[in-house]
Amino acid sequence: MKTFKTILIYFLSAFVILSLLLYLVLIFIVPEYLEDNICSVTGICTETENLKIEITPALRVKLDADIVKSGDSIYVEKIHASADIKKLAVQSINADYIFIDGNKFAHKKSSNSSFNLNKIPEINIKRLEYISKSINLNIQDISYDGHLAKFKGEAKTKFLQNKFLGTLENTGSSVFAQSIKFGSALSITGKLTDKKGNYDFHVTGRNLPVNQIEKALLVYQKSQDPAKKFIENFVNYAGRIDVDLNFKNSGVYGICTAKKLSANAVWFNIPLYFEKAVFNFKGKTVTSDADGLLGGEKVNHILIITHLGTSEKEVYGELNTTLHGNFKYIPDLTILNSADAKIVYKIKHKKIDVMYLLKLKEGSDLLYKKAYLGLRDKQRRFLLKTYKDGNKLYITNYDYSLIQNDSIKNILTGNGLLIKQNDHMKPQFLTCKTNGFAPVSVTGSFGEYVEGGEFNGDLKYDFVKNQIFGKFELINTRFKNFFVSRAKIISEKEKIYIKADGTYESENFFCDIDASNKFSKNIIIYKMNMFLNELIIRKSQNFSSGHTDIASKIKDNDINIENWEVRIGKIKKDRIVIKNIELNGSLKDDTFRFSMPELKFANGTLTASGRYNFADASSCVDFAAKNIDSNTAAEMLFNLPEQVNGTADAILHLNTAKNLQEIKACACFQIKEGFLPQLGSTEFMLKNSKKIKIADLTNADLTSKKALQSNIKGSFYVDNSKLKDINLTSQQKFLSLFIEGDYDIEQEFADLSLYGKYNKEAPKGIKILFIPLNWILNIVFRPESTMDLYKDKLDKIPSIESDASKNAYFRVKLSGDLNNGNIDVELKGIK
Repeated sequence: MKTFKTILIYFLSAFVILSLLLYLVLIFIVPEYLEDNICSVTGICTETENLKIEITPALRVKLDADIVKSGDSIYVEKIHASADIKKLAVQSINADYIFIDGNKFAHKKSSNSSFNLNKIPEINIKRLEYISKSINLNIQDISYDGHLAKFKGEAKTKFLQNKFLGTLENTGSSVFAQSIKFGSALSITGKLTDKKGNYDFHVTGRNLPVNQIEKALLVYQKSQDPAKKFIENFVNYAGRIDVDLNFKNSGVYGICTAKKLSANAVWFNIPLYFEKAVFNFKGKTVTSDADGLLGGEKVNHILIITHLGTSEKEVYGELNTTLHGNFKYIPDLTILNSADAKIVYKIKHKKIDVMYLLKLKEGSDLLYKKAYLGLRDKQRRFLLKTYKDGNKLYITNYDYSLIQNDSIKNILTGNGLLIKQNDHMKPQFLTCKTNGFAPVSVTGSFGEYVEGGEFNGDLKYDFVKNQIFGKFELINTRFKNFFVSRAKIISEKEKIYIKADGTYESENFFCDIDASNKFSKNIIIYKMNMFLNELIIRKSQNFSSGHTDIASKIKDNDINIENWEVRIGKIKKDRIVIKNIELNGSLKDDTFRFSMPELKFANGTLTASGRYNFADASSCVDFAAKNIDSNTAAEMLFNLPEQVNGTADAILHLNTAKNLQEIKACACFQIKEGFLPQLGSTEFMLKNSKKIKIADLTNADLTSKKALQSNIKGSFYVDNSKLKDINLTSQQKFLSLFIEGDYDIEQEFADLSLYGKYNKEAPKGIKILFIPLNWILNIVFRPESTMDLYKDKLDKIPSIESDASKNAYFRVKLSGDLNNGNIDVELKGIK
């Protein structure tokens, strides 16, 4: 309603300025001094064109001018006026067009002198145009006969455009609005002013658009004070309002009824709707009590405004609702069952107090970013109090508490500060203090990183410096695949110290961390020492059995570890056992780059270097083994016990994925003085049931260890549990071998081809290696003319001491279950 009152004020101001201008013009008799005298007396310096002044014997002055102007602020066309010098009064003013720029007079203070209503002259103005930053007026057909003033026109503001038509009555002591109508929706009637400044008028309207009234009110409030207003917390206003108000010096009386009132909260775009909202005006007090919907939930809103129109104006508001699971407007928040919500706000002297209260009954809970608030079997509340003063928003207090027999038991308390910067509220600090141990879930987003357990602490987080200060302790919680029995955190000015212990897959671990007290997207850990008693890598590893899948919930920050030492007492995977492992390295870009110092493995030594990527659980490692027992290694790696002996050196390049569930590798090795312990007494069954030993076929003495010794070189690829592209060579003085094929470690199934070259006239003492003869079930030995067919294979056989004419060749095709003896063997001579 202040907008329409403002329009009247601007109209009357324009009217007074015009009258004052003409009055000052006419009080001077000598035309040649007229403009100079007006400028010196009023400060309004005018220029005229075709100015004519006539003075009658009755001391009446008649003035005519084509144009009267004052810079860019005043412009008048075709003006005619008359004045009575004896009475010092203007009798009439007539003009075709008057323009007034109100912005030029904004800095001038208005005079405190009273204005005599009886001295207003008769007026006839075809068109008056008034402009200012707040409002533009275009008034037509202005007429005043000394008693009644009539006018029509249009008023424009930033958001409004209203046509109006009015009739004013001047009784000499008062000005009454017989009727001022804005369109067909709003009208003003009653006393606008009198000699004592009293007013008593009515404003009535039907079905006024709420969005236009809200915009007009905001413009008016911003013109008084540019600070953010309460109504700016809502957008998309809609609905209609009926107005029936009586404005008096003592206050405003009447009622405003809003129908189908709706808006959206700026935060989270929550819709607010009231089918009907009644606002009662009683003097300087406004009250309202309305029921509606907030985000589809039933809501009650109470509003009380006191000391309206004074510097002591105070606003009190209260909103009550019960939220259920279908309330989905706050991102990442899910309500389990229901939550009673209450908001209370107070505004006075541009300072705003707000209290947010959330009560949860037994069985109700909040899930925020996959973390529950916890303590679901108890009644709880969350309370937050804020106080806004200028650009500062103080969190004076918050607490998460239990409600026990109407008494409050605090679990978590704190305070904080936010400051408005670049039109956004930015946090400065937040404190957190527990009353004993509290469930981890109440920390909200921290619950993304850990599951279950309790914490105890007294902390302050500095958002400006991104630092945390104080002490913090966690017990009985899970972080990824670790169960943390206890973790103690001490934060000082520059560093954070953490000591933690617990279990990983039922095995004890300990961790000691020195980190930078600077939290950002890049967290720096100066030193991290970690010990794990035993690590067992199982097939289809289920790290979170019986627990929520924490690994899928946790977002890893960009953590850099400058010096990371990992010690593991024992690693086991299937038959592989490695003890006393130590990894030294660093972590950057989610990748742990490390080296492993020399350790004992299979009676020899093993070293390694590589990297592990935590982002995709993959690794790439290079191993180097020296002087290892080939029998021990063959049993652990390939499940071939007591089949090969000798001292071996090897290198292996390993790639893994999905936490070691996918394995790819390539290996090269060399066995010194290798031999097969079970080869000597093995017999073969020919198809005619005749038993024969391999010595009978190759002219070799297999009864002594010396006869079996040979150096072996080879390579193969690993594809999970399968060895592929096996390539082995064995070289002796009178016998050499080349073997290729595949081997399934899990199924113990081999598919191998052996190609041999030997001196058929050499004495006994030749070693035949690799063939587990005790497993052979069937031997087919028949020479074949396939020398050209297998030439590329035979060329890979190492040389022997023999003339080419004395060389003999054979091949063995072997397929089957090696350990269980279920093998098919095909043995043929090649010529």
